[in-house]
Amino acid sequence: MILGPSYSLNTRRAAVQRSVNYMLRPIEPGNERGGFYLQQVPGLVRFSTTNAIRGMVTAGDRLFIVAGNAFCEVTNSGGVRLIGTIGSSSGTLSMAVGLRQIVMVDGPRGYIYTLPGGPLQQISDPDFEGAQAVVYVDGYFVFVRPDSQQFYISDIDAANSIDALNFASSEAYPDNLVTAIVTQRELWMMGERSVEVWTNVGDPAFPFARVSGAILEVGCVSPSGVAQIDNTVMWLGRDRNGTGMVYRAEGYRPARVSTHAVEEALRAADLSSAVCWTYQQDGQTFWCLNADGLSATWVYDISSGQWHERCELVAGDLQPARVTHHAFAFGRNLGGASDGLYTIDPTVSTIDGSPMYRERTSPHQATPSRNRLYFHEFRLDVEVGQTPQGVAPLIELQWSDDGGETWGNWLARSLGSVGQYKTRVQWPRLGAARDRVWRLRTTSNARASIVGASVRADEALG
Repeated sequence: MILGPSYSLNTRRAAVQRSVNYMLRPIEPGNERGGFYLQQVPGLVRFSTTNAIRGMVTAGDRLFIVAGNAFCEVTNSGGVRLIGTIGSSSGTLSMAVGLRQIVMVDGPRGYIYTLPGGPLQQISDPDFEGAQAVVYVDGYFVFVRPDSQQFYISDIDAANSIDALNFASSEAYPDNLVTAIVTQRELWMMGERSVEVWTNVGDPAFPFARVSGAILEVGCVSPSGVAQIDNTVMWLGRDRNGTGMVYRAEGYRPARVSTHAVEEALRAADLSSAVCWTYQQDGQTFWCLNADGLSATWVYDISSGQWHERCELVAGDLQPARVTHHAFAFGRNLGGASDGLYTIDPTVSTIDGSPMYRERTSPHQATPSRNRLYFHEFRLDVEVGQTPQGVAPLIELQWSDDGGETWGNWLARSLGSVGQYKTRVQWPRLGAARDRVWRLRTTSNARASIVGASVRADEALG
C-alpha cells in the first residue's frame, strides 16, 4: 500500500502517489521478503568548492572539470588545480577523452589538453568549424557542426588536425543534428527529429558509414539530453508529432520509458535546457534528468523500471537536486553542481550537512463501492534507532480524504534514539473516509528507509 514510484497526475483522483528522495529497491527472489522496499536516496557530501560545473571527465585515474571558464584537475583529496581558461563561462559544453588528448567544445570554439601534462590550447586548424558536441570513437574525435546536418572528424588521436573533406551528413530526415553519443563503438547521430547510427567500416576515404536500417524516427530535444546507460542509449526525445518523452533504445528501436506523470511534469519545463546524467551504485543504475522549470530531478531506475523524484527543501519549497553532472573517480561517485563537487554517498542522510527531506505519498485507499472505511491504526515498518544525533528523530503522517486535494495536520512519531531497534511506529484512531491518501515525511539526518506499512480498517456496508 505504501510502496511505489512517483506517479502523480494532474487529475489527482486518478493518481496521486509520489516518492521524493525515496526509490524502489528490489529485494532479489529467494530472500526473506521478496519484492521491493523504499530506500532513501544517497546524500551529498561536499568534496570541492568551485564555480558552476559545466563538464567533468576522467582520464585514467585523473579527474578533470570545467567550472565556469576554468579548466581544472581535481585531486583525490578534493584539491583543485587550475590548468587554463576557455572563452565561455556558461552554456552548453561537451567533452571527450582520447588516448592522449582531452577535447572540449562550447559551440564556436574547441580546446585541447594534451595528456599527461598539457598544455591547454585552442583548436587552431582552419578547418575546425565549431562544434556543439564532440565524442571519441576508434581514435577519431567526431565534431557536430552547429546548425547543420553535418559532422566531421579529426585525424587519428589528433584533434588539431582536421581535413575539410572528412565530413558526412545525417540526411535521412531534413533535421539538424543536436548532439552525438557513442555506445558499443557505434556513433549515434542525434537529430532534432531523427537518429542515425553510424559505424567504422574502415573506408580510407571516410571511415564511417550508416548502419543499414538503423534510423530511428525520434530525435533529441537538448544537446545534453542523452546519455549512455546499461550498454544502450537513453534520451529526452521528440518526433514530428510532439515532444517531451523519454526513450531507451532497444536495439535500433526507440522504446518509451517515461510515464504520463513524467510527461505532465515535463510540459512545465524548458526542454532545450535539459541535462541528463547517469551513475551506478550498489548494483542499481540511474538515469537522471534536470531542466529549467521542473520542481524535481526525475530519476529512472533501470533495475526496477520505475521513476522517483530527487529534491531539496529550500525555504519551504521543493527544488530539483543540485547535481547535474557525474564522474566516477577515486573510487567514488562524484556529482557536479552549481557550487562545486559532491560525493554521492548512500551512508549519509544529509545534503551538504543539512538533513535530507524525504516524502512518500500513497496511492488512493478506497473500496470499489466507495463505502466508508473506519481506520483504526496505521503501522509503519521503517528503519529505527539509526539517528546520529542526540535526540530521537521524527517521522510525520498526514492524510487527505478528498483524493489528495487538501490535507490534515501532521502527526509526529519517534524513530527511536540510537540503538532503539524495537521502536514501534504507529498511529491509532484515524477517523473515517471513503477515499484516503496517506503522506509520510521526515526531515531528520537519520536513515529512514521504508519496508512497508499496514492499515487496520473496517468497511461500513450500505
